Amino acid sequence: MTDDSICCDVTSVSSYSKTITDVEFGYNRDGEDLPQFNIGMFCGENNKLPIYYNRYNGSLTDKTSLSHVLANAKSVGINGVKLVVDGCFISPECFKSLKNFCKCFTAGIPAYLEISQKMINAHIIDIDRYHDKLPEQEIFCVEQPISIHGVNGKLMLYFDPHSHAQLCGELSDRIEQLSAELSRLKRCPKNSQQRYSKYFTLKKHGNSDEFDFHVNNGEVDKLRRGKGCFLLFSSDMSAKPEDSLSYYRDKDADEKLFDQIKLDMGGGHVRTHIIRTTDGKIFVTFIALAIRSYMLGKLRKYINLNSTSLKKSLNKLENIIVVHTGGSCRFTKALTRQQKDILAHFNAVADIAASLDSCLR
Repeated sequence: MTDDSICCDVTSVSSYSKTITDVEFGYNRDGEDLPQFNIGMFCGENNKLPIYYNRYNGSLTDKTSLSHVLANAKSVGINGVKLVVDGCFISPECFKSLKNFCKCFTAGIPAYLEISQKMINAHIIDIDRYHDKLPEQEIFCVEQPISIHGVNGKLMLYFDPHSHAQLCGELSDRIEQLSAELSRLKRCPKNSQQRYSKYFTLKKHGNSDEFDFHVNNGEVDKLRRGKGCFLLFSSDMSAKPEDSLSYYRDKDADEKLFDQIKLDMGGGHVRTHIIRTTDGKIFVTFIALAIRSYMLGKLRKYINLNSTSLKKSLNKLENIIVVHTGGSCRFTKALTRQQKDILAHFNAVADIAASLDSCLR
């Protein structure tokens, strides 16, 4: 892991247990009306391997648990790394914990924050200058040094013109849809004012229920201005804007691992009812995930070239049989071309029988 950045993320696992203390109602990331416990997990950004997990109460928020998750990770030797986190960790306590734990970290910054709005208003007019274009991509970035919650770093404002055009088109479609709705109404809407007030100014005719409306161009222009913009904060002053963006975009490595657990490994629900068996199941799942991720990494090129899946690839190896007779191991039949191709990614074409032979001895 020496040259890899570490991604950190949290997921919730629904449980049917009535006796495990950690199983509580909280923010269920799968949208299920079930109690849960939470799992925080670290993985390598490049190799996509899980390296650490921490289970905690289902009612605790990510912000509340971060300092304890980091302290536990540090106690098992994970320290001095680059960490990539979501914007939900923007708080004085979280930034203090991240500063003490990491060599440096990168975090998303929500656009609604005051510092974000100041940055957008200051640079949005001329943000698409060629001088600020990132290498080999049609994205622009301006940055400025800043201190957030006592951590020195830089705030980077990115602008994607393609995303801007698409989102502005969607905004225009939305306004036209709502305008058509208002045109059909005979009375001034009361209970759904918020639905329209973001884009329109509504004016009643005295005591009558009739009303006029027009687009609030100033507010719509403000909304359009921020489309295609996103902000990152990084305490790594030496990192280039394109590097920080790459780190942040690749943070979904954890999310993909959670998808493997829930969709491919049947770990979305836990039906154990005792803490000991629950911890055992999670541990075995974590080890299985590490093995699966390693195999997926090795076979990535084969899977992409053949438009197949890991499961289908491994199924092709299912009928390989090695027997031990006469003091040595041998295949009962020749390997197919596909089997050799798959095994070649593990450097195992000629080593299977030899390895088994060595183990048996």
